[in-house]
Amino acid sequence: MLYRLPMLRGAIAAACTPLRDGGDRLDDDAFAPYVDFLAAGGLDGVLALGTNGEGILLSVAERKRVTELFLESSRGRLLVAAHCGAQTTADSVELAAHAARAGADAVAVIGPPYFKLDAEAQRRHLLAVACACAPVPFYVYEFAATAGYPFDPEMLLRLRDQAENVVGMKVSDQPWEAFETYLLDGFDVFVGPEALIHRGLEAGAVGAVSALASAFPEDVAAV
Repeated sequence: MLYRLPMLRGAIAAACTPLRDGGDRLDDDAFAPYVDFLAAGGLDGVLALGTNGEGILLSVAERKRVTELFLESSRGRLLVAAHCGAQTTADSVELAAHAARAGADAVAVIGPPYFKLDAEAQRRHLLAVACACAPVPFYVYEFAATAGYPFDPEMLLRLRDQAENVVGMKVSDQPWEAFETYLLDGFDVFVGPEALIHRGLEAGAVGAVSALASAFPEDVAAV
């Protein structure tokens, strides 16, 4: 497989989204110092607009701007993954295509919330988004408590065979028995829950995407 971008590894911050005016507007001026703080803490990258970044609550236009601001602020010091999960496939496709054009190092997508998708609907949704950002590396974001349902592991293996930029997952499920379901052959897995980081790394995960790292980057980078 050929990729034009490096693969994610190591300690990734599940970044907050700087807001102002009581949360009504993006705080454009706060992104650069925030990224400076994360980079100085020794992290390898950031996941923008994930659960910790409240991406699902922002408009498509706001999410595009957030991706651009993280990329501009990182200046190559941190890898930037953009979470492009949304309620509709159309919005996810638009966000993923924009992230690829903007220069994101990776795209991640959670399952559309509210309606429970069966395995075939999951596959079709993820495949459309992965194709929209190819050849940018694509990561499935597994968080059943937030999406309302888990991704089907057998579906994920089929998806990987259909889109060569599908390379890994962020798994935020707990307890361990739910997490380990997604330690699939050929997938680079990132640990979401801090309580599972050590065990996940010992079991073959390649890194962590940590909310704690967004405030205490040095502590997570040291792991």
